Amino acid sequence: MKKLFEFSTRAKFNLARRVPVGASNQAAGVSGGGARKIGSLTILTLLVLVGALTHGSMAAAQPQTAVTLGSAGSFAVLSGTAVTNTGPSVLNGNLGVYPGTSVTGFGAGEGVVNGTQDVGNVAAQTAQGALNTAYNDAAGRLSIAIVGLAGDISGQTLAPGLYKSTSSLSLSGTVTLHGRGVYIFQIASGLTVGNGGTVVLSGGATSDKVFWQVGSSASLGTTANFKGTILALTSVSLATGATLDGRALAQHGAVTLNANDVTVPSQSSIADTYNSSNKQLTIPSVAIGDAIYLNMVVTVGHVVSGPSGSGPNSAQDTYDPTNGQITIPAVTVGSNTYFNVVATVTGLVSIGSVSFADSYNPVNRRLTASSVLFNGTVYKNVVININALISVTGGMPEAVQDQFAAAYRRLFIPAVQVGGQVYTNVLVTAGTVVSIGGSQP
Repeated sequence: MKKLFEFSTRAKFNLARRVPVGASNQAAGVSGGGARKIGSLTILTLLVLVGALTHGSMAAAQPQTAVTLGSAGSFAVLSGTAVTNTGPSVLNGNLGVYPGTSVTGFGAGEGVVNGTQDVGNVAAQTAQGALNTAYNDAAGRLSIAIVGLAGDISGQTLAPGLYKSTSSLSLSGTVTLHGRGVYIFQIASGLTVGNGGTVVLSGGATSDKVFWQVGSSASLGTTANFKGTILALTSVSLATGATLDGRALAQHGAVTLNANDVTVPSQSSIADTYNSSNKQLTIPSVAIGDAIYLNMVVTVGHVVSGPSGSGPNSAQDTYDPTNGQITIPAVTVGSNTYFNVVATVTGLVSIGSVSFADSYNPVNRRLTASSVLFNGTVYKNVVININALISVTGGMPEAVQDQFAAAYRRLFIPAVQVGGQVYTNVLVTAGTVVSIGGSQP
C-alpha cells in the first residue's frame, strides 16, 4: 500500500500510525465474503469494485463491545447506601456496600450470600469506582445506527446492538434478545419491569453480554425473570420472587431484595475450531479495534504463547494488526480444547456475517466511519463523501481505525462493508466531510 500510494501521488506516505506497507500496485483482490486472492488488481477487478461502491446497499449497524465491569463484575449486588433483604434470597456472587455500611436480612434463616460480603471496606470502594467507570462507559456509547426505544418493549425481538430510550422504559410482558453479541440499553430515566416480566435469550444471546444503563432507578416486579447487568445511577429493587441472571449494581442508592435469586452470569465463550490439515482457524467473534468481525476464517502460523489455565480469560478473540497476533480464549483441536492461546495470523480466508465500524451508502456515496486519525487527533463518527477508489489489498485489517492524509486527501480504511461484500485495507480519495460528532464510536 505504501508503494502504491507513492506511485499514485509521487509523494511520501506520512500517516501517524501503522499502515499497510507490503503491497504495491500489484494488489490483492477480494472475493467471496472477504476471501483473499493473491494476484494482480486488474482493471476489470477495479471496475467491479467501483461498481460495488456505487450500486450496493447500505451496511448493517456497528455492533458493540462488552462493557468492562472490572472489580464490580464479581458482585451480584452492589449498593451505595444499603442492602436490605426479606426472605430466603440467594446471591450467587459477592455482596458489597460503599460508602454506606448497612446490610440487613442475611444470616441464619434469612438470605444467603455464596460469595464475600464487602461492607464499607476497600474492596467495596474499589468496586464502586469500577461501577462508576462502567456506568459512564455504557451511558457514553454511540453508534452509527443507534436504535431508539420508548415505553413498553414487550413483544419485541431485538438483535445485538445499542438501544436508547430518552425517558423511562418498561417491560410488562416478554422481550426476546436474539443473536450472539452485546446488547446495551441506555435508559435516561427509570426501568420498570412488571409482575412476571421476562427477558428471553435465544440464538446464542447470553446474559453476560446484556447491560442496562439506568439513569435513575430500576425495579423488577413479582416473579419477574430478568437477564443482564443493571447499572443504576440510584437504586435497584426486586419484588417477591423475582430472579435476576445478572447483577444489581446501584451507585448512589439502595438495593432492596425480597426472596430473590441473583446470579452473576458466567463469562460466555464459544471455542474457535482449528483444522490442522489446512492450518485454518474458524473464529465465532474477533475484535479488531472498535470493530467486531463475526464468523471469520484465517490461516495461522505458529503459537506465540499458551495454552494456559483451565478456562478462558476473555469472552472473544482479539487481533492486534501491529504484530499480526490473535489472542484466542478457547480453541478446539480435534477432541481437545485449549485455553488462552496467542498465535500469529498469516492470512484471511473469509468473513461471514459481519458488521463494521465503517459502512458505505452507495446512494449518496457517503462513508460512515466510527474513528478517523487525522494529524495526530482521532475524530469520532465521521461521515465523509468518497470521490474515487484507489485500491483494495484484502487480507487481515492492517490498522484499527481509518487514517487520513490531508495533503493528498487519501483515506485508508481497514475494513468496510458494501452490501453483502466485505473489503479490507481500502485506499480511497475522500471528498468533503459531511459531519463529525460524538466522543466515542
